[in-house]
Amino acid sequence: MNHPNLVNVTPDGLNIGGEIVPLYSGAVHYWRHEKSSWKQILEGVRDMGFRYVETYLPWNVHEISSEKYDFGKIVPEKDIVAFIRACQEANLFLIIRPGPHINAELPEFGFPRRIVESPNIQAKMVSGEPAVLPIVSNPFIIPSYASEEFFDEVGKYFDVLIALIKPYIYPNGPIVAYQADNENSFFFRLQCYDLDYHPDSILLYQNFLRNQYQTIECINKEYHQQYADFTSIDPPRVFEANRREDLAYYLDWAAYQEYYVNYGITRIAKMLADRGLQGIPCFHNFPTFYPGHPFNISLLEEKIDIGGVDAYPQLAQYQDLKLGMICTSTISRLPFIPEFMSGAWAWYRPISAVEERFITQTVFMYGIRAINYYMLAERDRWIGCPIKRDGTRREDYFKLYQQWNTCLKRLSWHKLRPERKVLILTSRVYDQLKYVSREATFPQQWLLSVYTKLPDDLFESERTLGERDNIAASAAAWISAVRTTLESLGISYAISNSDIALEKIRDYSVVIAPTFDWAEKSYLDKLANYASTGGKLICGPRRPKETLNRDPLQFWNQLEPTDHFPTCYPSSGTISEDDGYNNNHPLILKHKIDAGEVSIFCDLTYMTDETRKNPHFDDQTVSWFSEILEEAGIFPGLKSDNPAIDLNILSNENQRIVCVCNPTDASQQVSLSMTGVSQWRRFIVWDDEIILNNLVVVGEKLFTVLGPWCVQIWEVY
Repeated sequence: MNHPNLVNVTPDGLNIGGEIVPLYSGAVHYWRHEKSSWKQILEGVRDMGFRYVETYLPWNVHEISSEKYDFGKIVPEKDIVAFIRACQEANLFLIIRPGPHINAELPEFGFPRRIVESPNIQAKMVSGEPAVLPIVSNPFIIPSYASEEFFDEVGKYFDVLIALIKPYIYPNGPIVAYQADNENSFFFRLQCYDLDYHPDSILLYQNFLRNQYQTIECINKEYHQQYADFTSIDPPRVFEANRREDLAYYLDWAAYQEYYVNYGITRIAKMLADRGLQGIPCFHNFPTFYPGHPFNISLLEEKIDIGGVDAYPQLAQYQDLKLGMICTSTISRLPFIPEFMSGAWAWYRPISAVEERFITQTVFMYGIRAINYYMLAERDRWIGCPIKRDGTRREDYFKLYQQWNTCLKRLSWHKLRPERKVLILTSRVYDQLKYVSREATFPQQWLLSVYTKLPDDLFESERTLGERDNIAASAAAWISAVRTTLESLGISYAISNSDIALEKIRDYSVVIAPTFDWAEKSYLDKLANYASTGGKLICGPRRPKETLNRDPLQFWNQLEPTDHFPTCYPSSGTISEDDGYNNNHPLILKHKIDAGEVSIFCDLTYMTDETRKNPHFDDQTVSWFSEILEEAGIFPGLKSDNPAIDLNILSNENQRIVCVCNPTDASQQVSLSMTGVSQWRRFIVWDDEIILNNLVVVGEKLFTVLGPWCVQIWEVY
């Protein structure tokens, strides 16, 4: 229940004292600007239409020696209290990010050097050596988020910092939200057998296993081992599984790494709350477009208010960005990008105002409803922002945000939701299997991708582990083929991992999910429950027969086909899914289940040599796919004659918005048709003055031309 003296998260934004305020904010780093320029900078933030400003509270900026701090008495720009008051005077709400890790292009990412140089705090590689983040500007040894000494040191800083700012928490001041840590991700070293082998982490891992299995007898049965106790279980250091029975040991290490990330976030959140940051929401930012393993928004939002993803996209990353935004907007209670690229760090190519405009509109088009632009004010090691370091304005970028914020407000965009009736559900264990089975590790692949993109399949495992399929590769490829099919049919979709609540799954008319001979029981139970209670389920390329540890699955094993495609199949006797593989020909088996239905696509053609780089189903399979969707009442809401154009429909109870996107570097013509529409009204956002409702097209069809990297917004009636 909302209380006028508290700030609450809603699906539309933050409820602040009874008012829903859409969460559109931008970063200003107070300590990097002359104190005399704060007022002008904050006025610029407000004049662009923002109601929030965001800032870090950097540990190594304020700590001048061990446990001795400067909050403005020595260096005026470090006066955090004065900055908070300046925000209040500018009528801006304030979002704070006290770390302890903040990055912010600072040495040691905001940690005092004494912290990262402490041997007991340093994260450990599989070799036992300290782990280094070899960032170009300032390599440093990274801390372990399992180290008890680390949390002791963090607590000392928080004791001083939170006591200082606590009096300014809403309603007594402008502080309305805070972030727990920053991009908790093993500092981008995201390979399975790289980190963290710190002694405290190994102890945390063993306790994690104890909580999972309860007794040593249970884990010995699962692992096919004879451990004396949990303390004798050492984490895996290389992938050596040869059969399915070996996998539990490695999958548990992947699950622990996910737990490790959330453990650090939630422990820091609690430390901040215990010291007085209460009554306002807490959030965290994962450092990737797509919240894949080990980043789990569903699980994190069980502990804190919002789990978001960061996005620093280039135009060439449009497809990755699109997928990440669809996934985040499916899962999160308030789809949020806590860091969205505005300007660029000094060693990265700045994006033009035209590019920035395009990618900004793109994330809102695919369902994002909250955003924090990083940065709004230029400073050392960051260039190309709408406000210059001295507070003056860079007009083309400044105008971009001013006009876009006006558009968001007039359209009440925070109330719009993507129209999606189809959910793609991914198996958590299949994702973990891909993670644990990589044949080689390159710890800094993410950092290298800043400069050059490595092929996604460079380290992909080719092992089948004695199974019929290489699930690690095939599951992701099957999802890719499904997405390609849906997009070719003009069907919008949501996407989530299997941790999504069953109640949310039931919101969708059709669920599409990869299944092989085995999967985790919780995933298969959700699919079975959905189908048994009236849902239309599409899965494949196999009918699952058992769980990871070979327990049989009654629901799935009792399925009997009631129909199939093709109707005249070249096979004698009873038709089963194996016929599709034996005859090297796609087969779809339909099964009526109570009020629901299960359709199994028995099709491995998407993984042929020709389709491996771009997995897709053949034309006949796509046709059958379309027929099954139509039987479930799924039709394209909007039809286009140009496959290069992306479309999305967003709506609320009062309005429908059509976004027409040209993600190419050439102008595109497109003819659109939408049943039941009598009028198209275009919102022109980027003229010298914002002219809304200035172009009207009558009828169900629309012909329009889009320039390169362009999004058009139409309201339809």
